Amino acid sequence: MPLRSAIGVTLTERPARESPIGEMITSQRWPSVSSLRVGHYTFAIGKHMRITNKALSGYDFLAEMTDDEYFPQPLVEKGKLILVRLCETIEAEHPADLDALYVITHATTEEFNALAAEFAEQGSELETAARDTIGSDIAQIADVYGFTSADMEKLIAPRTW
Repeated sequence: MPLRSAIGVTLTERPARESPIGEMITSQRWPSVSSLRVGHYTFAIGKHMRITNKALSGYDFLAEMTDDEYFPQPLVEKGKLILVRLCETIEAEHPADLDALYVITHATTEEFNALAAEFAEQGSELETAARDTIGSDIAQIADVYGFTSADMEKLIAPRTW
């Protein structure tokens, strides 16, 4: 039976054999929908809206990783989409306080945790420069949406990179 999470994504329980934990899954049938496996749950993440915040709608996410040969650019693009979905989720959910924001950013961080494995498979990693870039972008997003006192380390607390 599907569950609805605090951040508005649908959780469905599926057998563990379908994909390894943390794997990003892209549907062949619905290519605009991706999923993230965490334990026995799959987070369905779909592109349903666009960023309406003017300060972020044209923001160059992960700028320091873009065009850096060390980082595979298709994976950097996936990271940018993760940050766009973070903005879309904040706009859709309107978190009432920092605790609610942290729930949302922790889900985003889990997506980056899964993406880190893909970087490793391609001989790259989310090392210090990437960590700083991702953390700074998430902090910038929090700030623009009015969470000026958000702590960057708390925003990305579940990170494994």
